[in-house]
Amino acid sequence: MQKILIMDEKENAEIAAAILKGRYEPIISVDDKGLKEKLLAEKPDMILVSADSKKFDYRKVIGDTIRRNPDFAMLPAAVLSSLPDKAMESAAAVLNTMIIERPYDPFKFIASFARLGEMMKPMKERLDTTTGLHKREYTEERIQELFEKKSGTLFIIDVAKFRFASQPVREEISATAAHIVAEDAKLFKAILGVQKDRKLIGYLPDINERSICLSWGKQVIKKIQDALPDEKFFVSIGFACNDEKAENYKDLYQTCDRALNLSRERGSNTASYY
Repeated sequence: MQKILIMDEKENAEIAAAILKGRYEPIISVDDKGLKEKLLAEKPDMILVSADSKKFDYRKVIGDTIRRNPDFAMLPAAVLSSLPDKAMESAAAVLNTMIIERPYDPFKFIASFARLGEMMKPMKERLDTTTGLHKREYTEERIQELFEKKSGTLFIIDVAKFRFASQPVREEISATAAHIVAEDAKLFKAILGVQKDRKLIGYLPDINERSICLSWGKQVIKKIQDALPDEKFFVSIGFACNDEKAENYKDLYQTCDRALNLSRERGSNTASYY
């Protein structure tokens, strides 16, 4: 029988557990204390995390404890929320979760976990284990869908050892940088993923103003630097607007790549808009 770890207020968790019991083996946790140890000991097949609990931050639970930990990165996760739109903006796009709206119908609730198991089967293929983000090919599928529907800005972020030659930094630095960008990108409802060379690639829907992009880029660079004061690395960011000049996604990507190279030429820790 599959195990489901339920993280919620005690009464709510017990209700969910009673509904799932018999089909699944529910495990209840009312806070995030000792969560890593519990995950290692219990080895759940899925996790349900409440977005409404005041005892923990569901984004940190999924983002920090699960997606950034190679032991749990592929764990199918669902977020239970009384404000599903808000949870969708801040969790589903970046943290790869299913959103379940509260209050829920018991039968639909049970069916959600059957779907979750099916949806997450290819998770290992889609996710990068270092950053917990979607790989480039899956990220670009979602970007190209938006490319046809609405304006926005494509961006590429490179955190590298050298200023001119892109060489990935250690995995720990890449993971930290990815987490910082992911947190900031949520403000713009951005799509975010990672390439094979660990460059981050993303899309800011409805944002196409040069000043906004460059200001955000500088902010992201500073946050990454502040988080890793003892590490030596260079951050370069390229932005490219999806406007009438970009006939297709390939053109937009090439323009963004030129902007990234321009940032390297201008000096370390720079954002450029092409």
